[in-house]
This record gives sequence, C-alpha cells and structure tokens, in this order.
Amino acid sequence: MASVRRSLFSNDERQQFLASLVRGICLILKKGENLSNLEVYHEFCRLLGRLKANYQLGELTALDEYSETISLIAQFTVKSLECFQFSPNSLHYLLGLWQR
Repeated sequence: MASVRRSLFSNDERQQFLASLVRGICLILKKGENLSNLEVYHEFCRLLGRLKANYQLGELTALDEYSETISLIAQFTVKSLECFQFSPNSLHYLLGLWQR
C-alpha cells in the first residue's frame, strides 16, 4: 500500500492517503499486536521501509502525527536491534528507513 503510484492521486489526496497510512502505522506500534509473529513483523518492517522510499521527508513532517510516529518507530527499531530474534532481512528495511 505504501508503494501506490504518485500519479493516482492529486496532491491533497496523496497527503490524505499518507496521513491515513501513518495513523495506521502509529496504531500498530501502540498496540504491538501480532508483531511477535515473524511474518507479520517482516511485512511491517517492509512497510516502514517503503514509507520513506516513496514519500519525501517534507511530506512526512507536514503530518500532525509525524512526531509521535517517528518516536514510536525509533523505539521499535531499538527494540528490534536489542532482541535480534528476527530475520536480519527484516532489519535491513528498518535500517534503510533511517538511512534515507
């Protein structure tokens, strides 16, 4: 979902879609449900990686939810690095997010 083509939306629609996506990510991180499942964890890491790959920083920082969400993503990343019980391929997506 994070990789939907830019040309499908007007600027306002794209920003609304991004806001909805970020709210969903924030909700998942707050609840933490099913993130202990390896497949769910991996796909969630892929979603986070695609988020920054497909949206510019300016688009993300314009969102009201940005501060809270980036804080939750940082906590999730640190916890993932500490546990390291999951696939290194999943961590690749998280590290790619921070690299960009």
